[in-house]
Amino acid sequence: ASIISLADPHSTGAVTWEHFVATFPTAATVRREKAVLPKGDDGEAQWQCENCTFINSMRDRTCAMCCLGWSGEREVPAGKWVCTGPDGVGGCTLFNPNSMFY
Repeated sequence: ASIISLADPHSTGAVTWEHFVATFPTAATVRREKAVLPKGDDGEAQWQCENCTFINSMRDRTCAMCCLGWSGEREVPAGKWVCTGPDGVGGCTLFNPNSMFY
């Protein structure tokens, strides 16, 4: 309770993430790095997707299951492309292989 009072100087009983990180700056670093896991049986470094918890190779910038990247945003996986709508936004949600570009 006394640690929380450092981030809640007005004793409101609530601490936002922004106030917590401002009080304890290393919290932001720990949150970013928590997805990195020890090396797997093959000796390759791995990371765990925060969205679906799938264990991915560090060589992959996007999750092999849900296609969310390290940023937590949907990203186009390497070697694939996605359609865009007429205004450069929207389009379909399928990631097409580069070999199928038309």
